[in-house]
Amino acid sequence: DMPDGRIFVLKMKQKAAELWDVSTRQQVVTFEADAVLSHLPNVNPFVFSRDRTLAACGDTNRLVWVWNVADGKALGVLPGHSERIRALRFSRDSKILASGSMDNTVMLWDLTRKQEIATLRGSGGWIRSMDFSTDGRTLATVSSDGAIKLWSLSSFREWMTLPERSGPQSAVTFTAGERALLCLDDEDHRLRVFRAPTLAEIEAEIAGNSKWRP
Repeated sequence: DMPDGRIFVLKMKQKAAELWDVSTRQQVVTFEADAVLSHLPNVNPFVFSRDRTLAACGDTNRLVWVWNVADGKALGVLPGHSERIRALRFSRDSKILASGSMDNTVMLWDLTRKQEIATLRGSGGWIRSMDFSTDGRTLATVSSDGAIKLWSLSSFREWMTLPERSGPQSAVTFTAGERALLCLDDEDHRLRVFRAPTLAEIEAEIAGNSKWRP
C-alpha cells in the first residue's frame, strides 16, 4: 500500500512486472527487464523504496534491477552475487540498496553512482531479511541459520549477533524509535521482540565490556 492509502497489486511476468491500482483496476506502470524476473514457483524478491519512487527486483541471472516507479524505466542493473538473490531492502533515504543472497553475503549499492559500496561477509546462512536503522548506521539481517546480526555501515563489519533463539527467523525490522527489533518466527509465525542495543552498548560489546541483554 502507498502512504496515501491506495492499495496496489504487483503482477509478475517472466520479463516484466506490472503495477495495478486495486481501486481503479487500472495498470499504473510496467517495469521491464532483459532477463527473467520470475520463474514460478521461485519468484524473486521485489521491493519499493520507502518514498515509493524506486523499485528493485532480483532476476534469475543473479542481477539486481532498479527502476524509476514514475515511468517504469530501468535506472541500473547491479551485478555481483554468485547465487540467487533472496532479500532486498532500500535505506530510509533511498540512497542505498542492500541485496542478500544464497551466497551468504549482503551487497550494499550506491544508487546514485550505480556501484557497489561494500560486501558484508560472515553470515552462517543465506540472507532471508534485512532492515536499515533510521540513522543509517546499522543494518540488521536474519539468515537461514536463524542468526540475527547487526552490521556497522561505517566499518562494514559485524557489530554483534543477538543471542540464539529457538526456531528460525524469517523477517526482521526495526520498530519506530529503534528501541526494539521485531522478528517473525518461521515455525510458529509469532512476532519476537528483541530490545535493540544502543550505539554505546554496541561499542561496549566490541570492547568486551558489554552487559547488554535483549
